[in-house]
Amino acid sequence: MLPKIPTPPVELPAPCVMEPHRLWRKPKALRHAREHSLKIAHRVMERRREAAAQAPRQAFAQHHSGEAHRAFFHSQIKPLLAQLPEGFHALEVGGGMGLLSALAAAHSTGRILSTELYWLRDSPKAFQHAGTYARFLESEPLLRNVLTVDSAEDGLPLRTHFHPQRLQLAVASGHDLPVRSASMDFVFSLNCLEHIPNLTRYNQESHRVLKLGGLFYNSTQPLYASAFGHHAEDFFPLPWGHLLWSPEEFAELVVKHSGGDREWVPGEPLRPAHLLEQIYPTLNGARHVEFRRALRCTPWKVIGWVEEMADWRHQGWAAQMELTRAVTISADDLQITGLKMLLQKTDRTGFLSPHQLWLSRWQREFGKIDLSQGLGQLFWG
Repeated sequence: MLPKIPTPPVELPAPCVMEPHRLWRKPKALRHAREHSLKIAHRVMERRREAAAQAPRQAFAQHHSGEAHRAFFHSQIKPLLAQLPEGFHALEVGGGMGLLSALAAAHSTGRILSTELYWLRDSPKAFQHAGTYARFLESEPLLRNVLTVDSAEDGLPLRTHFHPQRLQLAVASGHDLPVRSASMDFVFSLNCLEHIPNLTRYNQESHRVLKLGGLFYNSTQPLYASAFGHHAEDFFPLPWGHLLWSPEEFAELVVKHSGGDREWVPGEPLRPAHLLEQIYPTLNGARHVEFRRALRCTPWKVIGWVEEMADWRHQGWAAQMELTRAVTISADDLQITGLKMLLQKTDRTGFLSPHQLWLSRWQREFGKIDLSQGLGQLFWG
């Protein structure tokens, strides 16, 4: 049985100290990179205007439109649910608006727990999400078994009600999941790992709560060293701006060039403090190598893939900016935008082999490798 929502507030992790000046190389190369970064950002903004697809007015507006999450669920999560036992229990870490958990609950007779650390500002029950759920009740009729949405009457806003016997919400950290050991069949997260300060602890906690043979799925982007690792792309797509300017300079640039009508939340204009106090402190600064090292501290079995994601445009941008001359970060770190993995809890002791460290480079050159056909034995001797 899943625990109730914890009543005491959960302390936020200590802010990750970002000191990009420690990464800077020659001043002339840095000026060159900054100049071209601004040019690229303005070109991207111009294309958005021409395509009538400008960045949303709020930072979370596009993220919480729901369509991207719904498409992700049907393409990535739903096929994995078919491999789980009937009535499976699942845990989502970093649930955000809770849509992935709601869809998972709709496809299970078990219970789903969605955890999030930053719901203090953006709850799944908030008004801006109720309209999203109301729309999806038409296209996803199974959601009616999991939630209801109040109709707007007498000027009252819409509000979402989740059925606690199917879906529960908890304010919790990935470092300390409020779940008994070996109680979950499936642990998953989307675009969450880049916000978790201690990746090793998160992997150990996920391993603890999973049943033997349970599945562990993660897909996360953008990584900190990638072009939009600053998480401010929706406001102003300044590639690698967080690495080329100080945090204060970067925040001022984003607010200046994003347009005067941008809002952080409805009715609250965007200010530099929003980026400095509510985005920067949530970033762990980890690169793809740190993610892989954290995996090796827990005896996961690779049954699907550990795959790196990249955007071909970023390679051209980095070359145009001569970025490796401006900052002391490798070309791989600058161009790898994200990481996704499908692992399984195993009773075999040991760690992931060092072979895992070169797997993704091999994948990028020769195509994706399916480890479910026995190649996983490579990593276990």
